[in-house]
Amino acid sequence: MGKPKGLLPLMCVIQDNKKKIRPVLDYRELNTYVKASTRDADVINDAMREWRLMSKNSNDLVDLRSTYLQIHVHKRHWPYQTVIYKNQRYALTRLGFGLSLAPVTMSSILRYVLQQDSALAKTTRGYIDDTLATNGNGRKLVIHIKKRGLHAKASEYFGENPVRALGLEVTVNPLTKEMFWKRRRELPIIKSVLTKRDILSLCGNLIANLPVAGWLRPACSYIKRCTNEAGWDEPITNKYVIEMMQEVVDKAVKCDPAKGVWNVKPNASLTVWCDASSLAKGVVITQGDRKIEDATWLRPKSDAMHINMAELDACIEGLNMALKWNPSDVSIKTDSHSVFSWLNSELTCDKPVKCAGQCEMLIRRRLQIFEKLVEDYVINVTVTWVPTTKNIADELTRVPTKWIKNKVATQECNTIYKYNKQQIRKIHSLAHMGVSKSMELCMRAGIHVTRDTVKQVVAECDECNSIDPNVMLWDKGNLGVSKVWERVACDVTHVDSSLYLTCIDCGPSRYTLWTPLSDESATRVVQALETIWSTFGPPSEVLLDNSKSFRSQLMQTMAAK
Repeated sequence: MGKPKGLLPLMCVIQDNKKKIRPVLDYRELNTYVKASTRDADVINDAMREWRLMSKNSNDLVDLRSTYLQIHVHKRHWPYQTVIYKNQRYALTRLGFGLSLAPVTMSSILRYVLQQDSALAKTTRGYIDDTLATNGNGRKLVIHIKKRGLHAKASEYFGENPVRALGLEVTVNPLTKEMFWKRRRELPIIKSVLTKRDILSLCGNLIANLPVAGWLRPACSYIKRCTNEAGWDEPITNKYVIEMMQEVVDKAVKCDPAKGVWNVKPNASLTVWCDASSLAKGVVITQGDRKIEDATWLRPKSDAMHINMAELDACIEGLNMALKWNPSDVSIKTDSHSVFSWLNSELTCDKPVKCAGQCEMLIRRRLQIFEKLVEDYVINVTVTWVPTTKNIADELTRVPTKWIKNKVATQECNTIYKYNKQQIRKIHSLAHMGVSKSMELCMRAGIHVTRDTVKQVVAECDECNSIDPNVMLWDKGNLGVSKVWERVACDVTHVDSSLYLTCIDCGPSRYTLWTPLSDESATRVVQALETIWSTFGPPSEVLLDNSKSFRSQLMQTMAAK
């Protein structure tokens, strides 16, 4: 074996679910020298989706016994896995649990063992040390892997007794024969002092690897965002973050949304509920009236995109999620009239897509992606508008209002942005645009701001508030002059079906003339003005609007005279 080349420290770790303290080997330093390829690694979301599509009451679950301890390590690698216990150095001859490549190694071995029997491989699906056997092949699978040197526990079938599958607890309703899942772990207990590492661990225990989590997803994501600037092992000093975390855990104890139907019918119809807000995008996939999967994506704090763009992105994300279930047809539900119109026009081709503005090309690009997905996967997609009150994806885009209003809680989220309100006011005052446009101009100028800050600046703008007569009005200018007939304002006035050329003296007299017009052409307008000028004389200035008759060549010729 040679001299020892590595030492694994022993640590004591508290196992909350079993109320035990277990010795654990610290593989962190060794893992820095090990390059583990994740190309063939199992993804639990994909495995869970595949298991649920194959699940029936006749299926069995096979779990390996002492998984990693069944894998022998070659002698030349023994010097790298040594441990000192009671002043004596030992070399580990089996694969360690904390080694980064252990899951990939176990998956490869199990996959190789299953491939030795092609008929059995077609009816089994493995995930690391767990294997799902269909058509009652559980006992046959246990015998097969035992011949190849692996030892497994007795197979468990899905029945009235709970079965552990991919970290969830699955039971069968004896009356309806439907299979349901729920959270297997107990809800975590919040400690008196929390660090960023503790917060992320708590949020992971609440929502990680759960097909459906409902309101827990945006709540946990928002809390994690509020701890971005804190150090990993520094205590969280913001009391609002602790209160939010405690509120989430207390609410989850009373009504945990992490539960639902386990078995999903393959090649069936799915309904995708999509929604978006200024905070997040949310998607819920249902089969019939049962939720089978949901997801939430927080929008960037500095996202200046229009809300309709976020709604469209949510629909595309929802379609991508639904396609992984291999459905026969998909029904998309959205509460945005604009997105409903765009998608319907793109699918039916009965009328052109009506979109304009600075995001027009971005919208058309997304619609092309949507159309390409539908064409390549050859599925029937329909789009339906639903009111917000009936959109079940709405709860995945919101957190309690009091969380948003907590200035101290949101302050930690905003510390990443360095800005000066005076700079924002200066940019906003260029054209007094809305929040989105002002934010976009700030970003173009290299000023990284948050949407909340721009909202505050716009709300404090006197000119923008002047649209409300109860606040204040613009400072109006004065077009009056001291001399009579020095400045004259002209316009074409419509009275019922008749046309009149109106001329008003801006001097003290305020003398007004109405001259009938047969039409609004430049010729008639110029003739009427020449008649007036010949009687009263030409004024020094004439005020006109942007009408075609006033912008004509005839008008310029008359003015030159």
